[in-house]
Formats: sequence, structure tokens, C-alpha cells
Amino acid sequence: MTLNARRIWILNRLLQADSYIPLAEIIREWEITRSTVYRDIKEISDWLESNSLQPVCYIRKHGFCLETNEKIFIKEKVSRIALNPDYHRSARERLAWIGILLLTREEPIFLANLMEKLRVSRSTILRDVEKLKARLARHRLNLQLEKDEGYHIIGLEQDKRRSLVHFLARIHPNKESHWLNSELQSEIEKNWSNELFASPEAAAVHRILFESEKYLNIHYPDDMIEILSIHLLFLLKRYRQGKMMDIDPMEKVILKPAAEYQAAQFIGKQIEEEFKLIIPDDELCYISVCLMGAKTEEYCPSSAGEAELDLLKNIIEKMVSDFEEDFHLAFHDREVLERSLYFHLKSAYYRIIYGLEFENPLAETIISNYSDLFRETKKVIHHLELAICKKVPDEEVALITMHFGGWIERPSA
Repeated sequence: MTLNARRIWILNRLLQADSYIPLAEIIREWEITRSTVYRDIKEISDWLESNSLQPVCYIRKHGFCLETNEKIFIKEKVSRIALNPDYHRSARERLAWIGILLLTREEPIFLANLMEKLRVSRSTILRDVEKLKARLARHRLNLQLEKDEGYHIIGLEQDKRRSLVHFLARIHPNKESHWLNSELQSEIEKNWSNELFASPEAAAVHRILFESEKYLNIHYPDDMIEILSIHLLFLLKRYRQGKMMDIDPMEKVILKPAAEYQAAQFIGKQIEEEFKLIIPDDELCYISVCLMGAKTEEYCPSSAGEAELDLLKNIIEKMVSDFEEDFHLAFHDREVLERSLYFHLKSAYYRIIYGLEFENPLAETIISNYSDLFRETKKVIHHLELAICKKVPDEEVALITMHFGGWIERPSA
């Protein structure tokens, strides 16, 4: 007995879940009927029982779940499943694949190309394209169709990279597939999507990332190495098309002392030898960010772009306004103060989002001797914490405290 891709996806979701998965969630994800879900669950249960395992448990008020004690055995069985040719992608998967195809295209892509690759009707693809437009707009990107160029995505390179990571995560929903595992490649159905992942370059990229671990004194789990490999594999496509990142000079200064940058330099050298591609310094910094992102539970590398730095300017305006209100003062040359504080805070911003430690030997003295200023700075810094969803360390707050203190003491003209 074999399982198609949708049933494997449902089974993997059940494996990853800590509790029950509601029926409505599966219906929403795949845009299928209740009866189809029940039919899929029955096929999954039959497959489990054929492997001497417990069937899927269902409780009407809660949904579906698997026997916890058997999950490790189910994972081992799932990892050996050859993908059934009866591959019906979910709406979410289709959107992700269209996005990836357009972001890595090396020739024009038209409606007919998408219909052929995804094996769905014209009306379905047109609906998917409209949904994709809305999704890309959230990333500050535009999807356009031109007569000779076909569908193509317009916007800043850093926004395209964010979208690429976003879409890759949606076609790699489970961490048990091991698409780059050479032992399993012969079992995988040879279609256009798997060929992207199992290309001749995939094994080399995988090896390079493994070898880079020594620079970080870290061992990434197999699933994270796989995700990094897939990301780098698609970046090679963009490199060949001359599509490169521009990293803020200050961001580069912050990144270069990090161990991840040394690992990125090693990766860049190996790519140059293996693929005859020279990776510029800005891209090495971007790879550094990717390696930093791999340390987090949810892989989401991001390098600050224009929108983030504009946001930082708005945050500074709010901080200064709150400071003036609470201390009942008006800063002389406020515009100059905000500009100065922007360059000061920008480096702190990069350190915080990348989780890089900052040693401030004067922190304790500042906190002790300028307690009122420190408390006020800690209060107004919440605007930054709210925006980046991270706590600002006291060492950074102390440095910003002295910046505010210097402007309070500055005499008027």
C-alpha cells in the first residue's frame, strides 16, 4: 500500500503535533471536503495497520492524533516511503512553488508553463496567481505579466530573498523528508520539483555546509543542514543571474567579527572552487545571516532593508518624544539629535537582531550614577523592543542612556 503526497503531509503533521489536529485545519490547508479528509485518514490508518501500528485516533471535539509511543516507529517508516505519482499539491504548496519558480526562473514563465508543471486547470492557476499577488504585496513585491517576459516579480533583492525563504518553508513542511539524502534519491519520483532538489549540485552544497560547521564549533541537526542546503542551492541560481544583495556598511561591520562570517568565507571559497562562481563580500555577509538564522527554532534569516531602517527612524522619533514629555524638556536641534541617535542605535539594532553580545565596561557605572536617565531610557526603549520582538540588553540601554545624557547637558545655541 502507498500513500500520496497529501496523505503523507497529513501523516507528518500528525507526527509533529503535540496534541490533536482539528478537522477544520486540514480542510482549510488543502481546500478539500470533510469526506475527503475522512477518506484520507482511513487510508492512513490502513497503511499504519499494515505496518503493525495503531490507526489514527479521532475525537469529534478535538480532531485527529497518533499514538505518542509509536511516533518514532512511524517516522522511520515514513522516511522510506517513495512518493506516489498521485501527487496533489495543496493550495499553499502551489502558491509556494509558483513563487519559487518565478524567483529562480532562468527563462520566461507563462500561464501554460505553470499549468503543465502543477497539473491543474487554467482557472485554478489564475486563482493561485491572484493569491500570490496579495502574498507578495506583504513582502513589498509586485507580480507582473508581460507579453514577452511572462510572469516576473519586481522589487528589492532583500525582499525577494525573504519571500524565497518564506516559500521554501512551505514546500518543506516536515523535517523528516531528507530530500538531499543520496541514499533515498533513487527512491524518489523523478519529476521537475524533485530534480530541483536532487540536482548534481545538491550533494556538493550539502557537503560544503557540513564542512563549514567546524568554523562555528556547532553541529546542525540533519533537517537544518537540509534547509540550509536547499536555500543555498536556490541562491546559486540567483548568483548566476547576477542577482546580488547590497548589505548596509554598518551591518557588515557588525557581522564580520562573528564566527558565522568566517564560516561564510569558507563556504564562499568552496563555492568558487566547485562552481566557478565568485561570491562578493555582501553575499558572504548574507550567508552569515543565514547561518545565524539556523540557530533559531524557526529558520527565518533576514538582513535589514530600507523598510526596517525607516522603521528604526520612526522608533527614534517616538523615543525622543517620550523622553521630552517625561522630563518636561525640549531638545535643542532635535533633528540633529535624531540623526545622531539613528547612527548610534543602528549598530545596536544589528547586534540585537543577530544575537551578538556587546560588552560595555561602563554599564554598571552608568546604571548606578545616572539611575534616573537609565530608567527613562529603559522605558522609551520599549518602542524598539516592540518592533523587533526582542529584549534590549542593559549594556545596550546604558550606552543609549549616555547618548541622551550628553544631549541634555548640551547648551543651547
